[in-house]
Amino acid sequence: MTEKKDYERMKGEIADLRCAIAGLIAENERLKEGRMHLTEIIARLLIQNFELMDECIPDWRYFSKDELERLKEALR
Repeated sequence: MTEKKDYERMKGEIADLRCAIAGLIAENERLKEGRMHLTEIIARLLIQNFELMDECIPDWRYFSKDELERLKEALR
């Protein structure tokens, strides 16, 4: 009789664990979708920022590259 109760209890625990795992998998998928959406937004903002900088200061890329090189040398 005790074995049957243990078996039934374990069956219930396994069912609960399966539900918990299914919930975690669903939450993980929602988080992945959210991360992808945020990544797209960030990429669009960066592109817009580059376009704006190109319009305002056409040579900004060259200036920033030179400045980065100077900083790299200073850190050596």
